[in-house]
Amino acid sequence: MKTIVINNQKGGVGKTTLAGHLAWFMAEADLRVLVIDVDAQSNASDTLRHYAGSTLAADLFKPGIRVVPREDEA
Repeated sequence: MKTIVINNQKGGVGKTTLAGHLAWFMAEADLRVLVIDVDAQSNASDTLRHYAGSTLAADLFKPGIRVVPREDEA
C-alpha cells in the first residue's frame, strides 16, 4: 500500500483538483484507490460521489470493520 497526502494550509492552490485528478488517473490505471476528503467544503466528495463505494469513512475506524467491494468493483 502506498499513501499519498496532499497538504497545504493555503486555500485556492489546487489541492482538491490535484487529489481528484490523481485518484481518477490511478483508478483508470486499474489501481485500487481510496480518497478520504477531510476538507469541510467536501468538494472532492461531491465530485467523486457518483463513483464512490458504499463504505463511509467513519466506518473505517470502527473495530473489526471489514470492507467488502461492491459487485461491480470486483
